[in-house]
Amino acid sequence: MNPIFGREGTKKVLVISHERSGTHFLMNTIADNFGYVSDPWIDVDDVTVSNPYSPSNILEFLMSAKGQPVINVFKSHYPSDFFMGVGSRILDEYAVFYIKRKPGPCLRSFRKFISRRPWNSGPVADNDEEFKNMQPWGGALRYQLRQYDSMLERHKEHIASYAHEPWDRATHLTYEELDTDFDATVAKIGQTIGIKRLDKPIRPTKAERVVN
Repeated sequence: MNPIFGREGTKKVLVISHERSGTHFLMNTIADNFGYVSDPWIDVDDVTVSNPYSPSNILEFLMSAKGQPVINVFKSHYPSDFFMGVGSRILDEYAVFYIKRKPGPCLRSFRKFISRRPWNSGPVADNDEEFKNMQPWGGALRYQLRQYDSMLERHKEHIASYAHEPWDRATHLTYEELDTDFDATVAKIGQTIGIKRLDKPIRPTKAERVVN
């Protein structure tokens, strides 16, 4: 991790989501409107973290920045199972945002994303219906602790995993509200971070600083 530091007292930000849920749209919105950095971001799911299946290892990685005003946005696609028993400590240290997206558009985007990868990133399907009913495999297994009957179930379970304590302390957003009610959503983000914008929010494009 090569962090960039902001002003003393700046809250660190962690964005969590299922893949293709508007993750970078939210990260870039936070960066452009509140003085954070979304590129480079810091991957909590970095494969260099030793044994990511141990919540204590993930906590150690996140707490390596304890008390420091890191302004790079931290990012994770892990379901809450990966943070079992350490979620409260993460929420004490970070302003945590969980963004979700409707299953149809989310899985459609994920299917197209996987189909463009030159390696085994997950199930490859010719259409959305086939994709949502396929079991996860390949690179998709990186973000799960158990097998799911389908990609649709995987998506639903990811969202459900954050619908309980302590994650009710996180700020929950949807891709749809960020897209269609942008100004109000930026105001909500500002409340969590503790910064109030005095001018019109800046809307990032969806083609820049993203993973395609």
